[in-house]
Amino acid sequence: MSIDKCTGLQFALPGYEFSLGTMIRALDTIRAGELDRAYIFGIPGHHAHRDWGHGYCLLNPLAAAAVYATEIGFRTVLMLDWDFHHGDGTQEVLAGLPNVHCIGVHAADYGSEHANWTNDDFATLTNLVLDLAETNKAPVLSVHGGGYNRAVTVSAAEQHVRTLLAR
Repeated sequence: MSIDKCTGLQFALPGYEFSLGTMIRALDTIRAGELDRAYIFGIPGHHAHRDWGHGYCLLNPLAAAAVYATEIGFRTVLMLDWDFHHGDGTQEVLAGLPNVHCIGVHAADYGSEHANWTNDDFATLTNLVLDLAETNKAPVLSVHGGGYNRAVTVSAAEQHVRTLLAR
């Protein structure tokens, strides 16, 4: 299917522009030493591949932000993708970049139809990321893409941000 047959792009593109723009702004602010961590609720687009969209993701601002981070001087980028599904697009786009690494934690990998993660699980994962960042003297940019169950998504986001702020 060609892009000219897609409808509604005029409504989707501003969301991707906003998401990438906030990631770039956060990276610039972190690089300037004004922050050591940032949280963004946006569209990561982790299923969008280099030349095709997939799984509701048309573009991949997350991968673009990772490449941008290397271009502004971050020596290494670690992409930790925890989600129900594998971020196949991000992995494909970033494959072969020697200083960008991807790790995925996915509920679907364990045969579950639904993620059974609790708020405590999100706090534990957040603390593990913060421990890794502190050990390596690395900043954290957390990008939350939403989910299918609004109540669970909001609750998980609140727990994640509380944990980010508590340390």
